[in-house]
Amino acid sequence: MTDVRAGLQPGPNALSDDAARALHADAVRLTRSDLISAVVWWVAAAGVTAFSAVSFRPFLTISVLAMGATSVRLIAMAKAWTRLHRIDSQQFAQLEAETNERLRAERTAHQLRIATATPVATRTLTIVVGVMTAVQFVALGRTSPDAAMLIKSAVRQGEYWRLFSAAFLHNDFLHVAGNLVALGFLGRLVEIYHRPLLVPLIFLVAALLGNIASMMFSSANSLGASGGVMGLAGYLLVLSLRPSAGAPEFLKKVVMSVIACIALIGVANWKFIDNAGHGGGALAGVLLGLALVPRRGSVLTPGRSKWIDAAGWVSAAILAGAVVLTAEKLILARLHR
Repeated sequence: MTDVRAGLQPGPNALSDDAARALHADAVRLTRSDLISAVVWWVAAAGVTAFSAVSFRPFLTISVLAMGATSVRLIAMAKAWTRLHRIDSQQFAQLEAETNERLRAERTAHQLRIATATPVATRTLTIVVGVMTAVQFVALGRTSPDAAMLIKSAVRQGEYWRLFSAAFLHNDFLHVAGNLVALGFLGRLVEIYHRPLLVPLIFLVAALLGNIASMMFSSANSLGASGGVMGLAGYLLVLSLRPSAGAPEFLKKVVMSVIACIALIGVANWKFIDNAGHGGGALAGVLLGLALVPRRGSVLTPGRSKWIDAAGWVSAAILAGAVVLTAEKLILARLHR
């Protein structure tokens, strides 16, 4: 729902009083419905979080994040409900027209960014993850890639490189396809609204912290790029909430929808999905966003941009090394079969 600004005066093209009242009444009804829905989701998330804390710790982290997201939505809906009752019908109608015009302009600008930007970093990373998974499938078939996946006992014995190599491996075609689609979509948004070299930086840090979270909260072995993907989503969430980034209003809804869908899938399939890894990756992305996205009224200085790009290049080099190491482990595993 749109923001309401006190003192807004009706414009020259204002609707008739009856039409404005009808529009206002519809908005009140829809906002009330959204508020009730937000309350239901918050109660559900709180219940799942409490249940997770007692019985299912593997997805406690993701349920806490889901509860945080539903809390934000609940507060937003409560504010919208309150504001709608503080504005008259003509003012609301004018504000709604202005908001619609702004959204059209934002969507046009968004399409222009997509049409003129080439997401080199995202495409490269997506291709690398896809190729490495293909190498895994060709080398080992449907056999679990024990040589490079996140085997918790092996990491604790000193094979720390598994914290990196596991991000390039997947269980099956659906697993890798879902991650590649999400990586391509979210990575492109990071590139067009901030800096291209942030993609390898976010992916590396989020995948690493996601696997560390998996080590802490789950005993099952795991693999997949989901931690890095969730990091991109967490970063975009911060970016969409900070006006200085210039992101369109609808981006926040898109990112929150992606996070909510992944959280729901994780809860529904908690026996098979590494929710701790998802939650750790998302948290890493949020922390990076808080550190790197300029706050309101500030800008990304040239000096800071150079440091971010340098960190991105270092991250890309580390990822390249992890790819070579992962390929070596898979090929050796094939030769010794």
